[in-house]
Amino acid sequence: MRPKWQTVLPGVASAMVLVGSLFLAHLQIHGPECLFRRTTGLPCPGCGMTRSLEEIWKGNLLLSVRYHPLGIPLFLICLAGVFTLFLPRSMKFMQWNRLNPLMLLFVVLAVWILRIAMMLNNSTFFLW
Repeated sequence: MRPKWQTVLPGVASAMVLVGSLFLAHLQIHGPECLFRRTTGLPCPGCGMTRSLEEIWKGNLLLSVRYHPLGIPLFLICLAGVFTLFLPRSMKFMQWNRLNPLMLLFVVLAVWILRIAMMLNNSTFFLW
């Protein structure tokens, strides 16, 4: 049996992501500057994620996808994480320890490579 904090931590982190992006969406302030982009000149794999989440709160789903295609899935995962905080342990449907970190890393890197390739081909669909 896992300690209580290990079962609550992912849900609390999910809530923090959602609340933080909600505040940024409505306070008209900018999120943190990307240090990877500042040092290398290239956008990082997560560039645009904060703006993507902000646009979801504003109801602009297409613009959210243009900022980062994984914004909507992250938003839904965070919602599920917050929802599981209120379920009894016997009814938990989201088991964080079953998420494969290597698979998640592969998906993020694959999307990043696709976005970079489209940028190099002068596509203006994705916004950085």
